[in-house]
Amino acid sequence: FFSTNELASKAKKELDVESLVPLCNKCNLYKNTKTKKLGVSGEGRKKILVVGDFPSDNDDFACTQFSGPSGAFLKNLMMTQGGISLNRDCWRVNAIRCRPPQDVDYDNYGKFVKLCRASLEKLIHELQPEYVLMLGGYAVHGVLGTSFSGYNINRWRGVFIKDEYYKTTLYATFHPRMYVDENSNDRGMAKVIEWD
Repeated sequence: FFSTNELASKAKKELDVESLVPLCNKCNLYKNTKTKKLGVSGEGRKKILVVGDFPSDNDDFACTQFSGPSGAFLKNLMMTQGGISLNRDCWRVNAIRCRPPQDVDYDNYGKFVKLCRASLEKLIHELQPEYVLMLGGYAVHGVLGTSFSGYNINRWRGVFIKDEYYKTTLYATFHPRMYVDENSNDRGMAKVIEWD
């Protein structure tokens, strides 16, 4: 599953204070959004951190994560499957803090994740969540950084990972937008997300 080099580099990783400085001036996404640098939301009573990929248009307008159809799907799923309130029991954040414009190619999103990663890493250390739920490949990339190669969500989903660096348990699955996206032809995605 992981190469020896990947495991060794992850085991030796130390906190790099320089990497915790946000690099917002390098991407400039904040200049074109209503909500600049969308921070953490939710009460986190059960110490669960939910990390999404990036804010949707709804999130940008409402100034909070998971406020649109994908958020409604996630809220319902978490409550019915586990009795977990997304607002009360979880903290919510995105790997990319500002809403990327519609005309930016998804291939460029990795650059935004890299620039926002410092604030996400700092937040995880400050909150000390018991669980980090990573929703989507960009969320995986944001949490794990360059520790492992390949951020394809299929490599990570469905596996609980005890992470010594963050001192938490990591878990990944698809972002709920994969189910609610009007362009998605795969309506079986809801079952996949529920199963995960």
